[in-house]
Amino acid sequence: MRIRYAVAAAALLWGSAAHAQQVPFGTSVTVTTSAAQLIAANPSRRALTICTPGNTNVVAIAPSGITPVQPGGPGIIITGTATSSTCFTTAAVGSAQGAWNAIASGSTVVLVLEY
Repeated sequence: MRIRYAVAAAALLWGSAAHAQQVPFGTSVTVTTSAAQLIAANPSRRALTICTPGNTNVVAIAPSGITPVQPGGPGIIITGTATSSTCFTTAAVGSAQGAWNAIASGSTVVLVLEY
């Protein structure tokens, strides 16, 4: 009888752990040649990854409060190629929760992953 309860408790705990795992929430955003908000603030966000999937346009990103400028102004520059993605991941503390702004050298679809 005790073994049956132990197995049931282990199964319950195992199932709970599986549900607690968070997967990234992905959003595709079109970034243009005018600086604009890329993603809104989210106080529960643990990290943020911003990618330029298979695109040769240059994208500049910056946390809110900084307006990114093309080319090479303030901000983090993400350049892609026609066959691969280039990504930037924020630190797990602080900068991940705030809003982010972006600008591109041409109309570009950017993938934003929130953790």
